[in-house]
Amino acid sequence: MRMFVLALLSPVALGPITAQAADLASIRMPAKAPAITHQVGNWTGFYAGGNVGYGWGNYGASNVIGTFVNANGGSAPYGFNTVSGNGNGITAGIQTGYNWQIEQTVLGIEADWQYLNSKATIGDSAIAVLPAIGGNFNGSASVSTDWYATFRGRVGYAFGPALLYATGGIALADAKLSASATGSIPTSLFPLTYGP
Repeated sequence: MRMFVLALLSPVALGPITAQAADLASIRMPAKAPAITHQVGNWTGFYAGGNVGYGWGNYGASNVIGTFVNANGGSAPYGFNTVSGNGNGITAGIQTGYNWQIEQTVLGIEADWQYLNSKATIGDSAIAVLPAIGGNFNGSASVSTDWYATFRGRVGYAFGPALLYATGGIALADAKLSASATGSIPTSLFPLTYGP
C-alpha cells in the first residue's frame, strides 16, 4: 500500500521589508592559517664536556753524529744507531667553550686539557765510536708526554641543528726526554787512553 501526501502552501502576504544595519548579523570571514616556520636553531651559549680515548705515538732517532768531549779536553766522534719506540696510551680530558650566533654565523672560543699516558723507552741503543779510535757506549732513553692543551677560536655557519665550522689556535704539551749512556771513550789520543 502506498500513500501520497500532498501539502499545499498558501501564499502569505508580507508587507514591505526594511532592515537597518544594526539588524544584520556580522559575517565572519575564514582566518588565514599561520605560516609554518622552521626553527634555525640557536648555538649561543656556554658548553662543557669530557672525552676518553686511546693515542698512538712513535718516537725515533737515526744517523745522529756528534763529538764527545770529556773534562780533560779529550774528544771522540760518535754515531747513534737507529732506534725507535712506541708511545701508546690512554687519553682523557675536558673541554669548554662559548658560542655567539648572529643570524646564521656562529663565532666561538674553546679550550681543552687532555691527560695522555704516552711513554716510550728505548734501551740498549749502542753509540759506536770510530774503530780507529775505539770505544763503545750503551744507552737508554725515554720520551713521555703527560698532558696537552689547546686554545682555539671558531667561525661557523649554522644549518638548523648542524654547524659547519673552522677552528684554529695554539697547542701546548708537557713532553719529557731522559737519556743515559755508559761506556768508555778515549780520554787521551797520545797515548791512547780510555776512560768512562
